[in-house]
Amino acid sequence: MEKFDLRDRKILYLLLENARMPASRIAKYVRLSKNAVPYRILRLIEKEVIWKFFAIINYRKIGVRTCDIFIKLRPDPRRENEIKNYFRKHPNVVSASRLFGKWDLFLQIAGKSFSELNSIWMDIAAYLGGSLDSYESKLMNWQIKSDYQLFHDLNINYKYVPKKVDEKRIYRLDNLDKKILSYLSEVSAIAKYQNIGKSIGASLETTRNHIGRLVDEGVITRFVPFVRHKKIGLAQFLVELQFRHFTANVEKEVRKYIRSSNNIRLAFRSAHRQEIYFWAAAEGHFVMQEMLADIKHRFYENIVSAELMPITEDITLNLFPRALAEQAGLKKGRLINTT
Repeated sequence: MEKFDLRDRKILYLLLENARMPASRIAKYVRLSKNAVPYRILRLIEKEVIWKFFAIINYRKIGVRTCDIFIKLRPDPRRENEIKNYFRKHPNVVSASRLFGKWDLFLQIAGKSFSELNSIWMDIAAYLGGSLDSYESKLMNWQIKSDYQLFHDLNINYKYVPKKVDEKRIYRLDNLDKKILSYLSEVSAIAKYQNIGKSIGASLETTRNHIGRLVDEGVITRFVPFVRHKKIGLAQFLVELQFRHFTANVEKEVRKYIRSSNNIRLAFRSAHRQEIYFWAAAEGHFVMQEMLADIKHRFYENIVSAELMPITEDITLNLFPRALAEQAGLKKGRLINTT
């Protein structure tokens, strides 16, 4: 960036906690005028520091399953752009990223059941054909950590606390809910209620009530900007840890380490393997290598392998892909349209 000062950092901090925070409130924390805040946010967008604003969705609350897939491709420059565009348009792809290291691609897909996820992947594998070298699929057992914050040293007295919800109770989306979630994912999660309502054919009050209910029910857990890390001097990494003897005590210590690290943002425990994988952001490869060396030292008796993979490109991100917009809800193991 040509200019990225402390106030920009503070604005990003607050947006990462709650992207729908009013400009007037942000202005008080940052000590700027109310009119200066929208200008700075727009500048961050124009400088491509902020890619888009998203609503983070709790898939379990709407009866949706996800699967993470690591893919190794055979070199074929002729198909590279074709494959990227395929993932961008795929109705079940939540995210796709380019990696460097053991794997070439990270893919997250969403579906109504494990059998559907398998069917979706089989279709993707068939499309990749001879370009597919190998892959590993990972079903998440539980989320160890969720921290979207990139700045932990600004001493701002504000921290967003998600609402506590009943994870076991499925929330059935109606047609308007699905239109709203599609808009928030594809267009902008910080758009004014009247603009969202106008786009989906609903009144301001109806739109506000639906979004409020989606938050209260835990379908939307928070609103955040997607930040292009390179623009603020950070690199993204995906780390895969495999353990030999993952006892309850070892897991407790690993979870404690992950939760205390400011670099680690999202961390998951695999369902069928003694494995944890996480996303991290740091000021370069050396910082992450030091972290990995520290992890190996702390848990050397139990770690089988530790893979550090830089994320070199964000190919696509759509937290409410087309397949979810068309179908949501659970009945007899199938997603149904509840309108």
